[in-house]
Amino acid sequence: IRFAIRRRQHSSLRPERPQPNENNVDKSLIYNPTYFLSTPMRFLTDKISKLNIGWNERPLSSVDFYSICARFKIEVQEIPLNTDGFYFRVLGRDFIAVNSQLAERKKLAVLFHELGHFLFHTPETGPAARFHDVGRRDRKESEADVFALCAIIPRPLIESHSPQELIQDGLPAAMVAARFDVLARHGI
Repeated sequence: IRFAIRRRQHSSLRPERPQPNENNVDKSLIYNPTYFLSTPMRFLTDKISKLNIGWNERPLSSVDFYSICARFKIEVQEIPLNTDGFYFRVLGRDFIAVNSQLAERKKLAVLFHELGHFLFHTPETGPAARFHDVGRRDRKESEADVFALCAIIPRPLIESHSPQELIQDGLPAAMVAARFDVLARHGI
Protein backbone atom coordinates (compact mmCIF):
# COMPACT_ATOMS: atom_id res chain seq x y z
CA ILE A 1 0.00 0.00 0.00
CA ARG A 2 2.82 2.41 0.83
CA PHE A 3 4.38 1.73 -2.56
CA ALA A 4 1.10 2.52 -4.33
CA ILE A 5 0.64 5.74 -2.33
CA ARG A 6 4.22 6.81 -2.88
CA ARG A 7 3.95 6.03 -6.58
CA ARG A 8 0.70 7.97 -6.89
CA GLN A 9 2.25 10.95 -5.12
CA HIS A 10 5.35 10.74 -7.30
CA SER A 11 3.38 10.53 -10.53
CA SER A 12 1.25 13.51 -9.57
CA LEU A 13 4.39 15.64 -9.39
CA ARG A 14 5.07 15.08 -13.07
CA PRO A 15 3.23 17.26 -15.53
CA GLU A 16 0.56 15.29 -17.30
CA ARG A 17 1.49 14.48 -20.87
CA PRO A 18 -1.37 15.24 -23.22
CA GLN A 19 -2.58 12.16 -25.07
CA PRO A 20 -2.52 12.57 -28.83
CA ASN A 21 -5.95 13.18 -30.28
CA GLU A 22 -7.46 14.95 -33.27
CA ASN A 23 -7.28 18.35 -31.52
CA ASN A 24 -3.64 18.41 -30.42
CA VAL A 25 -1.75 16.41 -33.09
CA ASP A 26 -0.80 17.71 -36.50
CA LYS A 27 -2.87 15.57 -38.90
CA SER A 28 0.16 14.91 -41.12
CA LEU A 29 1.86 13.14 -38.20
CA ILE A 30 -0.94 10.59 -37.84
CA TYR A 31 0.14 9.02 -41.14
CA ASN A 32 3.83 9.01 -40.21
CA PRO A 33 4.50 5.52 -38.78
CA THR A 34 7.67 6.71 -37.02
CA TYR A 35 6.03 9.63 -35.14
CA PHE A 36 5.30 7.70 -31.94
CA LEU A 37 8.60 5.75 -31.91
CA SER A 38 11.16 6.31 -29.19
CA THR A 39 13.87 8.80 -30.11
CA PRO A 40 16.59 6.17 -30.77
CA MET A 41 14.24 4.10 -32.95
CA ARG A 42 13.04 7.19 -34.80
CA PHE A 43 16.69 8.10 -35.46
CA LEU A 44 17.32 4.63 -36.88
CA THR A 45 14.22 4.51 -39.05
CA ASP A 46 14.87 8.02 -40.37
CA LYS A 47 18.46 7.14 -41.24
CA ILE A 48 17.48 3.87 -42.91
CA SER A 49 14.68 5.43 -44.95
CA LYS A 50 17.22 7.78 -46.55
CA LEU A 51 19.07 4.75 -47.94
CA ASN A 52 16.10 3.76 -50.15
CA ILE A 53 16.81 0.03 -49.84
CA GLY A 54 13.30 -1.29 -49.14
CA TRP A 55 14.06 -1.92 -45.46
CA ASN A 56 10.96 -3.05 -43.53
CA GLU A 57 8.98 -2.85 -46.79
CA ARG A 58 10.05 -6.10 -48.47
CA PRO A 59 12.31 -8.99 -47.44
CA LEU A 60 15.91 -8.04 -48.21
CA SER A 61 18.11 -10.75 -49.68
CA SER A 62 21.81 -11.51 -49.85
CA VAL A 63 21.82 -9.70 -53.22
CA ASP A 64 20.50 -6.59 -51.45
CA PHE A 65 23.09 -7.01 -48.70
CA TYR A 66 26.03 -7.25 -51.10
CA SER A 67 24.69 -4.34 -53.14
CA ILE A 68 24.61 -2.14 -50.02
CA CYS A 69 28.12 -3.27 -49.09
CA ALA A 70 29.39 -2.40 -52.58
CA ARG A 71 27.73 1.02 -52.29
CA PHE A 72 29.60 1.73 -49.04
CA LYS A 73 32.81 -0.12 -50.02
CA ILE A 74 32.50 -2.69 -47.22
CA GLU A 75 34.55 -5.82 -47.75
CA VAL A 76 32.74 -9.00 -46.72
CA GLN A 77 34.62 -12.15 -45.73
CA GLU A 78 32.93 -15.53 -45.28
CA ILE A 79 35.36 -17.69 -43.34
CA PRO A 80 35.18 -20.36 -40.61
CA LEU A 81 34.97 -18.52 -37.26
CA ASN A 82 34.46 -19.33 -33.60
CA THR A 83 31.71 -16.68 -33.48
CA ASP A 84 28.79 -15.91 -35.79
CA GLY A 85 30.35 -12.78 -37.21
CA PHE A 86 31.75 -9.32 -36.56
CA TYR A 87 32.17 -5.87 -38.04
CA PHE A 88 35.45 -4.00 -37.89
CA ARG A 89 37.13 -0.92 -39.29
CA VAL A 90 40.88 -0.64 -39.81
CA LEU A 91 42.70 2.31 -41.36
CA GLY A 92 39.43 3.75 -42.67
CA ARG A 93 38.39 0.51 -44.40
CA ASP A 94 35.27 -1.38 -43.32
CA PHE A 95 34.95 -5.15 -43.08
CA ILE A 96 32.25 -7.65 -42.14
CA ALA A 97 33.31 -11.20 -41.35
CA VAL A 98 30.74 -13.97 -41.06
CA ASN A 99 31.08 -17.63 -40.14
CA SER A 100 30.91 -19.52 -43.45
CA GLN A 101 29.53 -22.59 -41.65
CA LEU A 102 26.22 -20.93 -40.66
CA ALA A 103 22.94 -21.92 -42.29
CA GLU A 104 21.92 -19.43 -44.99
CA ARG A 105 19.07 -17.77 -43.03
CA LYS A 106 21.23 -17.38 -39.93
CA LYS A 107 24.13 -16.10 -42.03
CA LEU A 108 21.89 -13.47 -43.66
CA ALA A 109 20.65 -12.34 -40.23
CA VAL A 110 24.24 -12.01 -38.97
CA LEU A 111 25.30 -10.11 -42.12
CA PHE A 112 22.46 -7.58 -41.73
CA HIS A 113 23.16 -7.32 -37.99
CA GLU A 114 26.80 -6.41 -38.68
CA LEU A 115 25.72 -4.01 -41.43
CA GLY A 116 23.54 -2.34 -38.79
CA HIS A 117 26.66 -1.71 -36.71
CA PHE A 118 28.32 -0.10 -39.72
CA LEU A 119 25.31 2.11 -40.43
CA PHE A 120 24.64 3.26 -36.86
CA HIS A 121 27.64 2.73 -34.62
CA THR A 122 30.80 3.42 -36.58
CA PRO A 123 32.89 6.36 -35.44
CA GLU A 124 33.97 8.85 -38.10
CA THR A 125 37.62 8.11 -37.44
CA GLY A 126 39.67 5.50 -35.66
CA PRO A 127 39.35 1.74 -35.41
CA ALA A 128 36.13 -0.01 -34.46
CA ALA A 129 35.03 -3.59 -33.88
CA ARG A 130 31.68 -5.20 -32.97
CA PHE A 131 31.27 -8.93 -32.40
CA HIS A 132 27.97 -10.76 -32.86
CA ASP A 133 26.83 -12.68 -29.76
CA VAL A 134 29.93 -11.84 -27.74
CA GLY A 135 29.65 -9.98 -24.44
CA ARG A 136 26.64 -8.36 -22.87
CA ARG A 137 23.59 -7.15 -24.76
CA ASP A 138 23.49 -3.38 -24.93
CA ARG A 139 21.59 -0.71 -26.86
CA LYS A 140 23.87 -1.01 -29.88
CA GLU A 141 23.34 -4.76 -30.09
CA SER A 142 19.57 -4.29 -29.80
CA GLU A 143 19.57 -1.67 -32.56
CA ALA A 144 21.59 -3.95 -34.86
CA ASP A 145 19.15 -6.80 -34.09
CA VAL A 146 16.15 -4.60 -34.95
CA PHE A 147 17.79 -3.59 -38.23
CA ALA A 148 18.46 -7.22 -39.18
CA LEU A 149 15.04 -8.51 -38.14
CA CYS A 150 13.17 -5.81 -40.08
CA ALA A 151 15.41 -6.36 -43.12
CA ILE A 152 14.60 -10.07 -43.26
CA ILE A 153 11.00 -10.05 -41.96
CA PRO A 154 9.46 -6.69 -42.94
CA ARG A 155 6.30 -5.34 -41.40
CA PRO A 156 3.99 -6.18 -44.36
CA LEU A 157 5.06 -9.81 -44.05
CA ILE A 158 4.23 -10.08 -40.34
CA GLU A 159 0.95 -8.23 -40.85
CA SER A 160 -0.14 -10.70 -43.51
CA HIS A 161 1.15 -13.96 -41.99
CA SER A 162 0.80 -15.72 -38.67
CA PRO A 163 3.94 -16.73 -36.77
CA GLN A 164 3.17 -20.37 -37.62
CA GLU A 165 3.03 -19.57 -41.35
CA LEU A 166 6.38 -17.77 -41.22
CA ILE A 167 7.96 -20.71 -39.39
CA GLN A 168 6.47 -23.14 -41.93
CA ASP A 169 8.06 -20.99 -44.65
CA GLY A 170 11.46 -21.79 -43.15
CA LEU A 171 12.14 -18.86 -40.81
CA PRO A 172 13.61 -19.87 -37.44
CA ALA A 173 11.04 -19.76 -34.63
CA ALA A 174 13.30 -17.61 -32.43
CA MET A 175 13.72 -15.07 -35.24
CA VAL A 176 9.96 -14.92 -35.84
CA ALA A 177 9.28 -14.45 -32.12
CA ALA A 178 11.92 -11.71 -31.89
CA ARG A 179 10.43 -9.93 -34.92
CA PHE A 180 6.91 -9.92 -33.44
CA ASP A 181 8.45 -8.57 -30.23
CA VAL A 182 10.03 -5.69 -32.21
CA LEU A 183 6.61 -4.86 -33.64
CA ALA A 184 5.00 -4.96 -30.19
CA ARG A 185 7.74 -2.89 -28.51
CA HIS A 186 8.62 -0.38 -31.20
CA GLY A 187 5.76 -0.43 -33.69
CA ILE A 188 8.04 -1.17 -36.63
